[in-house]
Amino acid sequence: MKLYDLSAFYNTLYICGDIHGEFKTLLYNVKRFGIKNAIILVAGDCSIGFEKPTYYKQLYNKLALTLEKTNNLLLLLRGNHDDLAARCHVCPPHHLLIVL
Repeated sequence: MKLYDLSAFYNTLYICGDIHGEFKTLLYNVKRFGIKNAIILVAGDCSIGFEKPTYYKQLYNKLALTLEKTNNLLLLLRGNHDDLAARCHVCPPHHLLIVL
């Protein structure tokens, strides 16, 4: 197992779950609460893997602007409402990691 020390980049960890595809609401709350320099962990049920790849590319482009501007890292963990066939990948510029 490899451990990463991200404390030089991020100073807070937020954990939530069961967003069921409501990424717009997630971004709204990031802006509303002024969340910056943080790791945001969505612990399952993101509704990932059921749309065509182009949908996720468009979604990431929307997420990336806010994540980059606020220096937040978004980690998505697969839950029982996510497609089991989806795989782990990092979306450049490395503000979003989907761990499935």
